[in-house]
Amino acid sequence: MHELRKYYEPLPSPFDYDDLLPALQRAVRQHLVSDVPVGVALSGGIDSSLLMWLLRDQGQEDIHSFTFYTLEVDERPYAEKIAGPNWHPVELRCEDVPALAEEMQLYQEEPYGGLPTLGMGLIYKAAADMGIKVVLDGQGLDEAFCGYDWHLEAENLYETQLADIQWKKLPRSLQYNDRAAMMHGVESREPFCDHRLMEMGLGAPTEMKVQKGYGKYCLRLLCEELGIPGAWDTKRTEQAPQLAWLKGPLAAWSGVSPDETSGAQAWQTVSAKRLCP
Repeated sequence: MHELRKYYEPLPSPFDYDDLLPALQRAVRQHLVSDVPVGVALSGGIDSSLLMWLLRDQGQEDIHSFTFYTLEVDERPYAEKIAGPNWHPVELRCEDVPALAEEMQLYQEEPYGGLPTLGMGLIYKAAADMGIKVVLDGQGLDEAFCGYDWHLEAENLYETQLADIQWKKLPRSLQYNDRAAMMHGVESREPFCDHRLMEMGLGAPTEMKVQKGYGKYCLRLLCEELGIPGAWDTKRTEQAPQLAWLKGPLAAWSGVSPDETSGAQAWQTVSAKRLCP
């Protein structure tokens, strides 16, 4: 009789600040192995900016980068500070959302994240149209090194962090992005989800993760040392004007009441009521 066992359990590993940059470099180098063209999703936040720096460190000076934006929440001023010569901003327009959402639902097959997922879908489509079949993304550092607002207030930081890595935030985000990528025949790669980085983050002392009102403190120190723009910028609260659009121009399409579009799970309600068969 076969015994059912968990394949892997993340465990804290000893943290040394001097090991952080080599660990990041190793993760990115390993995720660049490919026999097809590789691109990168670039938001302009410190995670994707760090990723761009690491790619250039690996000799990827001309790598194609992609940024989705809306006119209301525009990431371009941040992204262009770090983007190279082959930068491709793609606009998510309000009038395109109903059609994009219906198509995305076919591939997600369940309620999903909303406008950011649609925006990532546009990035993957733009990459695929250019013949780029692998796109790197900067997810994972918020979970590994405590980059969310709730980490600043957590009573048990380790347990909160572990839950985000294993069960809550990260698994959902990875699933949404993976399905959005495969919708266009693109492989989404997440070098910062390297298990050694996750274990390093779990083992880092609290003051290296949360200090002086900042999350990802050690990463911000590193970005400052490397001269990466925005090292001490506060985390932007939204990637797209989801609530504003659902309450305004998309209200009739969404088919949900104003009360149902007032919380953080607004798109889940829309997805369940409007999009799921």
